[in-house]
Formats: sequence, structure tokens, C-alpha cells
Amino acid sequence: MYYSRNKVNYLWMFENTNAIVYYQSNSLQVQVMRYSIFLFLIVLSLNSSARIYSQYDIDDLNQGSGKELLSKTFVVGFFTAKDSEKYIEGYLQNSKNKQNPIVLEYQLYQLLNEISYQTKQDFLQRFVDQMKVYKAQTFKIHDEGRVPVAIYNLHTRAKGIENIWSASDALVYYQRSFAKGSIATLLSLKDSLPSLKQPEWFGLKKSIQTISQEDTDLITGYLLDDRENLIGLDKFVSRYTLLVQDEVLTEFALRILDKSNSEYLLRNLKNNFGQSFVKRQLLNMIEYKRNENFAISLMAEYLNDHEIEKTLVSLLENDKYSKQAAMALAQTVNNQVIGDVETLFFKSSSEMVKRQIIFMLKMNQMDSSQVVLERILRNSEKGLKASKWLQSFQGERK
Repeated sequence: MYYSRNKVNYLWMFENTNAIVYYQSNSLQVQVMRYSIFLFLIVLSLNSSARIYSQYDIDDLNQGSGKELLSKTFVVGFFTAKDSEKYIEGYLQNSKNKQNPIVLEYQLYQLLNEISYQTKQDFLQRFVDQMKVYKAQTFKIHDEGRVPVAIYNLHTRAKGIENIWSASDALVYYQRSFAKGSIATLLSLKDSLPSLKQPEWFGLKKSIQTISQEDTDLITGYLLDDRENLIGLDKFVSRYTLLVQDEVLTEFALRILDKSNSEYLLRNLKNNFGQSFVKRQLLNMIEYKRNENFAISLMAEYLNDHEIEKTLVSLLENDKYSKQAAMALAQTVNNQVIGDVETLFFKSSSEMVKRQIIFMLKMNQMDSSQVVLERILRNSEKGLKASKWLQSFQGERK
């Protein structure tokens, strides 16, 4: 069962609008006006043959057995037709009055699914272009927004197929480019990398995995030769470095890449390098003063390392890093660290540091942390102040 747009959508729009306008607030009246205009535009966007289906109608279609056979016949007919464009035009024309539109759009969607597995060809591109401008006829009411949405989003699926083809084209292009001249390709990327669309970037990223060992050696040597060679290639280098897993290049790149790409590299080190190398790079970030807080947050995973714990306790003394260090140390299971933190609390004159120590002890799950916390609060006026701050932060203070 289905309902015509004229009988359902206008009635739905005016019933909802009339229900809302009983609110008296001026601001709500403005919202009502905007909402009414919004609904009106939605109604206008639906073509005259558009229909809204209930979930029951959709489920009924999905449970039927005939639609699958019909769809397979339709798909085979498209690929075997002498003129696929005329085949689609004729099918659409014949289906207007003879076939339930929800079945038709299901078939079109299934054809798009099949095309997504095919390489790009002219006749497939023509059909995809046709679906990008196809006027959907079948809609359902969205569960949350209460607005009509297409049951089968042919536009989005068609654009998705174009993205797949674009990524595939980019992969082939960069495979050939790196094979023909790896350094020349890098130089050209300095200008083109910022403007690459997401599918093109995906193709480039995949092409890195296919670069020959000889070209990999050339690229790595070129990047290590001069820090200027990395400028403009940050996004490429952060991915390339992880794939080739060259420790020297990785350490070099972490000191040079921009913030977002160096953080990407740091975040993914553990999936591509050994623990000792990863921990060394995190500690290096503190020494180089690059991405310090981000590196500190990653140190929480390596609290079993004495040098990491020692570094975090020392960073707890620094107002700039104390908050991030406290969050990392809150996960410690080392009683010695708890003792060091207590000593630091009474030693420090910084209100910020004391607050973060209170926070760290409060969040830590060990019994020794709670014992130290109680001792600090009992024996320190500043500890009491920090405790009040913590209660306020947690929403416990009235």
C-alpha cells in the first residue's frame, strides 16, 4: 500500500504546523515559520509522481521472492543489451504505468551495486550519470527527523561508484608515475597534494604499497637528505614512513612534519614498530618540545616502563604539562609512583600542580592512592582547596 504525495505530504505539513503554532513565544513563532518553510520546500522538491511508503510496505517488498528474479533479469538485460542507454530509457518508460515504483528503484539500485564491481567504462559511466540526476519517486518518513527521505538513495550510490573509479584511476596513475620517476613524482606532489580529492588521495596512498624496493630506497634517501625535501609532503610522508617502517626516517619526520601529520605518525607507531622504539619517540617529543601533550597522553599505555613513569612524574611539576601527565598517571599500578606524587605535592608551590595531583589520586583505582589522598587532605590546607576544586569539577559541590 502506498500514499500519494498530494494526499499525505500537504496534510502532514499543515497538521504539524497547526499543532506547533499554539506556542505563544515570539522566538517559537519564528521557529514555526522556518519549520513551515522548510517543510514546504521539501514538498516542492518531490516530483508529482512521488510516493511515501510505510515501513510495512518496504518490509513486504523485501520479503517477496519475485523481486530478486526480476532484478537479476533486469541487470543481465542491461549488460547484454546492444545499446544499454536505450535499454534503460525504454525500461524506465515502460515501467512508469506498469510497475510499482518501489520495485523499479530497487532494481536500479541493484544495478548500481553490480556496476560498483566493474571497471570504469563509457556505457557504465552514462548510466551512473543518469542516476545522479534521477528524480526519486519512493520515499519514507525518517524515524528521527520526520521528513521524507529516499528509500533507495540512487544519487549517493552513483556518486560512490564514481569515487571508487576515481580512486582506481589515481592508483594506476601514481603506480606508473613512481615507476617512471619516483623523485619527479614527489616534486609534483608538492603542488598537487593539497588539492587532491579524497578518492584521489586514497589511490595515491594505496600506490605507496606497490613502489619497488629500488624506488623506495631512492625516496627514503631523498627525504633524509634535506629537511626541505619534506616540506609540502607532510601527509604523504606520514603514511609512507609507516609503510616502509624505516626508523631513521620516522624519527627524522617526527621532528619536521606539521602538527596533524606528526600526531598521525605518533598515534600509529605502535602498529608498525617495536615498543622500545615507540617509547623512545614519545620521550623524544618532550625533549624536542613537539606535540608534547599528545605524546604524554600516549605514554599511559607504557606505564610499566620506569623511564616513562619517571618522566611523567617530572612533567607533573610543570604547569604546562601537569594536567595531561596527571591523566596518564591516573592509570598507574606502581605504589612507588604514588609515593613520589605525595612527596611532590608537599614540595610544590603551584596550585595547578596540587590540583592535578589530587585529581590523579582521586581517579586512580589503587587503595594506596586513596590512603595518600586522605592524608593530603587531612594535613594540608592547600589540599583541602584542591579537593573543593575537584568536587566542583565533578559537579559534587552545591
